Amino acid sequence: MNSLNPVKTSVSPINGVSDSLFVTCASYEDRSVLAARKLSADYKADRAVIFQSVEYRNKGRSPQHFEEIADVLARRSDHKLIEMSFSMQKPTEFLDGFKKLVTEFGEAGLLRAITIDISTFPRRELLVLLRFIDGHPRRGIIRLLYGEPERYATEESNEEERWLTRGVRSVQSVPHFGGIQLPRKSKLLVIILGHEGERTHITLRRHQPDKLILIPQGKEQHHEGLREIAERENKQVISIFGTNSIWDCGLPSRGVVETEQVIKEIYKQHRYTCNMFVAANGTKLQLLGVYLACRSIPEIQITYAVPALYNWQRYSTGSGRLSEMILQPMEPLEQSR
Repeated sequence: MNSLNPVKTSVSPINGVSDSLFVTCASYEDRSVLAARKLSADYKADRAVIFQSVEYRNKGRSPQHFEEIADVLARRSDHKLIEMSFSMQKPTEFLDGFKKLVTEFGEAGLLRAITIDISTFPRRELLVLLRFIDGHPRRGIIRLLYGEPERYATEESNEEERWLTRGVRSVQSVPHFGGIQLPRKSKLLVIILGHEGERTHITLRRHQPDKLILIPQGKEQHHEGLREIAERENKQVISIFGTNSIWDCGLPSRGVVETEQVIKEIYKQHRYTCNMFVAANGTKLQLLGVYLACRSIPEIQITYAVPALYNWQRYSTGSGRLSEMILQPMEPLEQSR
């Protein structure tokens, strides 16, 4: 079972042994430095990789956050720090260089443990990265770290500042999560509702599904008011399609396992009549739950509305709880269904 646990004091070595690799992504969000700050004094990694977005590497506090993370990791890794970039216009291009790096580790027998800070990784790039590392033939222990912000821009009192992303460049399947669509089946679109109503609306308009299921946020949120924001942002879509389209239970904001179970349950109910598409517009941890469901059910497509612009000035502020999870290997397909 993949369970999420808060980091009580610091991020310590797994089983007392240094990691093969530490991977993180620097960004304009304050929480991008949280995991690096929480590394214990005895934490070590053979190598460390810092990713950056080409489009946002110089926005806001991105340069300062990169320097802070780089300074910490330079003292925690045995080799020179590795810097890698990705472009949000080319979500898989970065993988070639990363594959080469990991292949060298595999040949040297160094894939014993990998820690990935997923806090501020863009979603498509994170899914592509997880698919590769999780499926590597010499896969060792994979630990995921996730830092929460103290506050999202959608909680601001000033309505002009109350947004996370604006506009949608395209709606497309996430690379390596294209699903399997049979022409005799109808289309089922499942949307986990989050704080971006525009992306929900455009995803729905582009897909034009035969059947729609909206999964709301549940009462259990990592701080008060987040469920109400999701309801407010998606009020128009909910009013158009009615309560009959809403799944009968909401998801907790930290609900990795709960999200995985819900997606699998919906698939089981509709597998013989519908091709299933999932838009994970909720929290990053709910996205992780969707990943866990889809890695064992390849028929499901993960669809993604590519934002035109991120609110890099106020996307989130501060840092909250840091959690960790050991990503268990995938069960055989016949057991996971």
